[in-house]
Amino acid sequence: MWLGVWLAALLWAIASYDDGDSPYTVDEWRQYVASSPPAPPRHPSNATSDDFVVASGDGDISNGDAKWFDETQGHFDHRWYRYTPKYHTSQNTLWRLATAWLEYADQHKLDTWLAHGTLLGWYWNRLPLPWDNDLDVQITATSFEKLEAANGTFFEWRHHQYYLDVNPHWRWRQGTKNNTIDARFIDTSTGMYVDITVLSLANDVPAIDFGESAEFDLVVDPQLRDKSATMIKGDVWRQRRDQLRGQLVHCKDNHYYAIEDILPLVPTQLCGAVAWVPQRYRQILEREYPRGVRDTVYGGHTFHRQLRLWVKSRLCGSPGKCHNREILQVAEVAKNYTSLPLP
Repeated sequence: MWLGVWLAALLWAIASYDDGDSPYTVDEWRQYVASSPPAPPRHPSNATSDDFVVASGDGDISNGDAKWFDETQGHFDHRWYRYTPKYHTSQNTLWRLATAWLEYADQHKLDTWLAHGTLLGWYWNRLPLPWDNDLDVQITATSFEKLEAANGTFFEWRHHQYYLDVNPHWRWRQGTKNNTIDARFIDTSTGMYVDITVLSLANDVPAIDFGESAEFDLVVDPQLRDKSATMIKGDVWRQRRDQLRGQLVHCKDNHYYAIEDILPLVPTQLCGAVAWVPQRYRQILEREYPRGVRDTVYGGHTFHRQLRLWVKSRLCGSPGKCHNREILQVAEVAKNYTSLPLP
C-alpha cells in the first residue's frame, strides 16, 4: 500500500514539476521577447589565425584517456539531472540556455560561434533544432583560455544558474573518443548543456588521403562535387592538400576547416541574442550535412515555411495547412527571431 502511495506521489511530483517549472509559457515568451529587443554585439570580433594557436600552459596535457564529462540519459550532465523534460519544456530550456551562453560570451568578449546542429538550426530559422538536446559552439584557443581561468564558476542569468566546467585535458589536441569536448556550460536546473570545442591550428597537414573522408575532401577542394570523377586525380588533390599547410584548423573530433571558412566571423542572432557564425557557414553545413540544408522533413518533423518552424509532423497537416492553436501561437511569438534574414 505505502509503496503504491509513494509511487503515485512521485509520479505526481514529476508531472507537476515539469508543467509548473516550464521555463516559459507562450505568454511568458511574448513578454520576454518584448522586453529583450535585439542589441548589437558589445565588441567586434577581431579574431585572427594566431588565435587558433594553443599556447603552452599549466593545465593537464596528458592524452586524457579517462573520460572527463559524465552524461546520463544521453545528453544531460549527471550532477544536475533530475528528470527528462517533456518536448516543449526541452525546447524552451534550449532557448533559455542559448541566450544565457551568448550573453556570457558577449560579456567576456569571447570569439565563439555556432557549430554543428546548432548552426544548422540557426540556418533554417535562427532557433535551435527542436529535436536537439544540447547546443554546439566552437571557440578560438585564445578565447578558451579565458574560460579556463573561469573554470568552476557559476553564471546567473534571468533567474537561472549555469556552471562552467573545463576539461583539464583540453590542451592535448590529438583527441580521444573520451575527451572530444573541451568545456561545457551547464544549466543547473536541468543538466542540459552547451558543448564547447576549441578549434586549434593543425600543426601539420593531416594524414588523410583522398576518398577517406568526404568532409575533408571538400575542405581541400570545395568544388569537388561539381567535377566528374575522371577529372579528379589523387595527386592533384594531394598537392592542394599540402598547399593548405598552416591554413587548417580542427577540433578533437576530426572536423577540419580552412581558416578562411571561419574568419572573419559574421554577427547574427540566435533566439534573439547576439551570436556569431563562420563566414562560409553554407559551405560548412553542406560538407557536414549534405542533405540538411535542403530536406524539409527529418526525424518526425516537417519544416513549415509559412510558420518558419520545425513542427512535429503528426501535429500539423501538410505545409500551409497547420491549424494547431498552440503551434500558431508559438510561431507568432517566435517570428521576432525566425523572420531575421540570413547574413
